[in-house]
Amino acid sequence: MKVIKLVNQREALQFSIQSNNIIGFISLAFVISVSSYILGILNKGYLLRIKVRKGAPNIKNINILIFRALCLLIMIVKYLIAPKGSILNASYSEIRTTSLAANSSGLATLDFFISCLILVLAIDCFSEINKSKRIEKSIWLLILIMVVVFLLEFFKGERTSIGLVFALAFLYISFKGPNQFNLRFKKISLPLIAVIFGAFTLSYIRENASSQQIDYANIEENNFNFYKVGTWTGALYSTIGLADSYHDNKENFSLKYGETYISYIPSMLPEIFSKNLGIERAIDTREGNPARWFEGEYTQGGVSIIVPAFMNFGVVGLILIPYSFAIFVRNTEEKYLMTKSFNSALLYGVVTVFILRWYWYGDIYIIRGLMIYFIILAITKIKLK
Repeated sequence: MKVIKLVNQREALQFSIQSNNIIGFISLAFVISVSSYILGILNKGYLLRIKVRKGAPNIKNINILIFRALCLLIMIVKYLIAPKGSILNASYSEIRTTSLAANSSGLATLDFFISCLILVLAIDCFSEINKSKRIEKSIWLLILIMVVVFLLEFFKGERTSIGLVFALAFLYISFKGPNQFNLRFKKISLPLIAVIFGAFTLSYIRENASSQQIDYANIEENNFNFYKVGTWTGALYSTIGLADSYHDNKENFSLKYGETYISYIPSMLPEIFSKNLGIERAIDTREGNPARWFEGEYTQGGVSIIVPAFMNFGVVGLILIPYSFAIFVRNTEEKYLMTKSFNSALLYGVVTVFILRWYWYGDIYIIRGLMIYFIILAITKIKLK
């Protein structure tokens, strides 16, 4: 008994030391990466010197007939690829199998393309000079959002449009709100908190609504029990997986030196083309997709941006990658606020749509977002008026 007790004490001590090492590693990684990100945002006093273009946006508006046609087309396509049923009669995991978009990466990209197309309509609506046309476009846009976001997504447990809601709030505030950064930040904070709270709430409801087991009185508590909200917090757990793997294999741990980021290039090829050409995309494999590195062991999917950064470049990656991302996001917003052109507004909107999935599910999402941006940009070169 004494021997067993001694062994247990020794194991407990080793576990305690390992746990402290892991916690220390995670804390240091987050401090370094977050500090680098903030430094990138604050570079050259950006928040203090921000300039906002005054006057009407420099945007050529879409013909009202084309605007109506696009709204109808989006609703039809979204209906065809959306899951059948709702979270009131089945759990999300059950109805998700009926979603065409959820079972094909090509159609999933189409789903995001739809979100970006709605952004185009929103930008056009917010910048419309003619009052009567602006009112009609606002009505069409509101109907479109209600159908796509609420009836065909949230009501069915989908969350693709979370980023869209986020982007629409930012765009509306920047078009209609105050120019001063501090006032604009205060107005942006509310929709940001609402979107995050809504995402956690939807995660809980979509798995329990059909069984009528929702305890609405405790829904707030459930929102902040991270282990109950699936892949949305998988990004946090992936960092634990990284720390654990690093401490277990310190001697054999080797950096990838950019291999992960290079593999993103062929992964940009749409699935329909890669299959026909016999090309295996790295993103479709467990080894080549950072969001799946710790899936099943530590997470249900998802990865924080610091995981591939460290796996590829170590501590240097924790500094450079978040810093580079911050500069990109900062410059995107700065260009938009200074020009208020369609191109800059669309890029700002696309980045905002994808930024949540970028930070939760990996870098491939922002890459695909930029691809969609350039596709839409090419399409809009055709005269719509």
